[in-house]
Amino acid sequence: MLSYPAPIKKTKIIATLGPSSSSYETIKEMVRAGADGFRINFSYGSPHEWSRLARLVLEVEEELEIILSLVGDLQGPNPRIGFLSEPMCLKRGELVELALADSQESVGEKKVVPVPLKSFFEVTERGDVIIMADGQTILEVLEREDHTITARVVEPGCIRSRNSVGIRGKVIPMPRVTEKDLSDIEFAVQHEFSHLMVSYVESAEHVSEIREILSKRGKQDISVIAKIESRKGVERVDSIITEARGVVVARGDLGKHFSLEEIPSIQKSIASKLRAKGKIAVLATQLLTSMLNSPTPTRSEVADIYNAVLEGFDALMLTNETAIGRYPIDAVKWLSRVIVEAERHYTRREELLPEPKGIPERFVLGLVKLALSLNAKLLVFSFTGRTAELVAQYRPTRVYFVGTPSASVARRVKMLWGSVPLIVEAQDYRSGIDLTRKKLLETGMVTSGEVLIEAYSVTGDREYLIRIYRCA
Repeated sequence: MLSYPAPIKKTKIIATLGPSSSSYETIKEMVRAGADGFRINFSYGSPHEWSRLARLVLEVEEELEIILSLVGDLQGPNPRIGFLSEPMCLKRGELVELALADSQESVGEKKVVPVPLKSFFEVTERGDVIIMADGQTILEVLEREDHTITARVVEPGCIRSRNSVGIRGKVIPMPRVTEKDLSDIEFAVQHEFSHLMVSYVESAEHVSEIREILSKRGKQDISVIAKIESRKGVERVDSIITEARGVVVARGDLGKHFSLEEIPSIQKSIASKLRAKGKIAVLATQLLTSMLNSPTPTRSEVADIYNAVLEGFDALMLTNETAIGRYPIDAVKWLSRVIVEAERHYTRREELLPEPKGIPERFVLGLVKLALSLNAKLLVFSFTGRTAELVAQYRPTRVYFVGTPSASVARRVKMLWGSVPLIVEAQDYRSGIDLTRKKLLETGMVTSGEVLIEAYSVTGDREYLIRIYRCA
């Protein structure tokens, strides 16, 4: 039995599944390397393939007796290119044509990129900069005629079916929640997903709409994570944070709307706002891009990850590195290595944490401080996961344990900073605490002589309990 992934870390790793990581063994080895959850990007593949991947994650979870977050990523109002029969590599200076079409048509040696979105062509003008594949490929528009664009390659790269496409500084009109999103939400509801990421969120109303859809399906417990990928999203991030359970800082798409030198300050600012509100902060895109083709990262990538940990991100998300890269397991291993090293130098700064407003917040802040003063491990039992969420936002210096009888709550808790969820069959809080402690001792996560701070709070704020327990 694997107690929890080695090495032990508080910052979580989300790995995106794709062609390079679609086998049972690869998923299992990524968990052993330190992956805490897996993302399925609904912009690629089919429900049949997503179902297979979700099933594999749950099977690995069962074999290793460990909890894994399962994250669905809605395409949202995110413009993408159509279907390509094979990857298209574009060289600097060559001409390429973009055409209104669902898929690539044979036109001799001419390179044609299908874009199945009429409004994309309506807003494009000569001189515009088109950015594809999370900012890795850049084109300059030379001509536009109705539904055809001729462009020159400024930054070369290889593009694939369903890669993102955008126009720097422009918004391409699209409905907020698409028919595809509705279908994909239904899929997530039926396949035990713990989190839903919502792409191109530019308003709090967008998040509210997704939450309402989930609520009507009886799945209001699925955590909604808003992806900030545009100028409007950044400008309205404060109101978006209020509605969402967390936010993804999607640096690749932000590069379509901001100059590169602006991205680090945007990243740091959003992370700070999320910490102050006690919300989940996720950093994504190009963490280990060099590892698409190399078994080791660059020094600048290591420094980037190190700084993200010190900025207080709850989770770091690998995208292409594990979905289509040649070294998905190595990418997770390296990310784990850097996180562990960075956390050795992480300083808990109370002035950056949320101000406790009521009894629940003050109770949990007291727990964290008590555990710190006694150098004890913290154990909480929760039916809903709310107490675990509060613990995470006050940043205990050691990992903390969360007992719950609900698999869905455990998977949701798994993404929280520092959490180690365990499923225990308990009908009440007191037996839940006892059974969780027993499981910790059986698995070796807690040993004889160690001190535990045990706690729970009853839903409705009727009862709070703290117990100091020395394990025999």
